[in-house]
Amino acid sequence: MESIEAARTLVLARNATEYDLQQFILAAFAREALITDYPPIVAIGTNSASPHYEPTAASSAPLQRDSMLLLDMWAKGQSADATYADITWTVWLGSSPPDEARRIARLVVEARNAALALVRERFHRGAPLYGYEVDDAARNLIAAAGYGEYFIHRTGHNIGTEVHGFGANMDNYETCDTRRVLAGTSFSVEPGIYLPGRFGFRSEWTLSLTTMGTCTSQANHCRTNSSPSSYEDTLRHSARCCHRLERCIRARQE
Repeated sequence: MESIEAARTLVLARNATEYDLQQFILAAFAREALITDYPPIVAIGTNSASPHYEPTAASSAPLQRDSMLLLDMWAKGQSADATYADITWTVWLGSSPPDEARRIARLVVEARNAALALVRERFHRGAPLYGYEVDDAARNLIAAAGYGEYFIHRTGHNIGTEVHGFGANMDNYETCDTRRVLAGTSFSVEPGIYLPGRFGFRSEWTLSLTTMGTCTSQANHCRTNSSPSSYEDTLRHSARCCHRLERCIRARQE
């Protein structure tokens, strides 16, 4: 959380645009010897309500105070068999988010945690788990709270040497994925709520189901004990977080 607070303060101080921040993240990836197939998503305010929004040099909004900022980044090492890591953070750029933003954020995190709990429970007792079930765990919670129509993508996707891999997806929305979620694979859990013309909130973790009978998530690899002292430090920390997670996933799959 310290790095997120630093990013919020420093980005506002620089009066940066979405595209500026996107390009800085890519530069941070390059410094850490990471590669990615597409630029990260950086979406401010109403743009965050579009799940796959892409800023460009010609069309990019300024990072304004009292707005929701969504950052979705994915990267991997440069070896041929490197595995991607995929992370989404959503933060409020301002002193205090409105009650509805807090409520949406809390609901999305609860949905994410419900999906994570299902994965861990099934995997730890050796019971089968199917992609659509993970989607249901998150989607049913959001729907019960009255926001089902605003969760407009699957809960997650398989991750491998491609950011969208070929294994089971966490999906009962675009398709009903009846494939089993297998040990030795990685995937994202990323529910979101998107209010058209207002804002969106997504929270994404990458999970790795190891062949050793353990389940690990990005939360185990993205903690820091110190606050970055500069804008550059903040983005460098994000790149290192992806890199550490990628290395951990790869090591646990071997």
